[in-house]
Amino acid sequence: MGYTRKNNRISVSRTWRKVDMRALAQFAMARVTVRVFDQKKAVDGRSLTDHKPYSEEPCFVSALTRPTPRGGEPAYNKAGRLTGYMYEGGYAEFKQKTFQTTQVDLQVSGDLRRGIHLSRIENDSASMAMSNTSKIYGLALNEDRPWWGFSDEDRMHIRARFREMIKTAFRSRVKK
Repeated sequence: MGYTRKNNRISVSRTWRKVDMRALAQFAMARVTVRVFDQKKAVDGRSLTDHKPYSEEPCFVSALTRPTPRGGEPAYNKAGRLTGYMYEGGYAEFKQKTFQTTQVDLQVSGDLRRGIHLSRIENDSASMAMSNTSKIYGLALNEDRPWWGFSDEDRMHIRARFREMIKTAFRSRVKK
């Protein structure tokens, strides 16, 4: 960043610090998680369900899934132990019986939301990533329902926040 304020020669690099970039990155990460998990919107601003509703192909859900599946046809192993439930109406039936909704929300267990974190922060850049346990699931979901990234609205809010933060940083760190 080569910007220098002419009247007193204070450079942005001495004014904008790593702690400021961390705060901006946390704000950006919060924008994505709120948009996806609370507002249930994809990157293009449409509802996640508009991209692809849940499957109606028959599926098996393990009894170990959290939260515990409800409804469905119980399936047992040879020893007579419950292994899971069969849903003839597919994942859509599982969501309806377990959560009383078929709206796409990407958070059965909450692991994906908790798995989003800041992976690298420098003075002038930051990276957001998914943890290893949620990365495969999250990227596979992104194929059908593009959610990972910044929407135009996210970018607008992040730019506005950056302008506020840089103004505050200049005011507080530049001696008058």
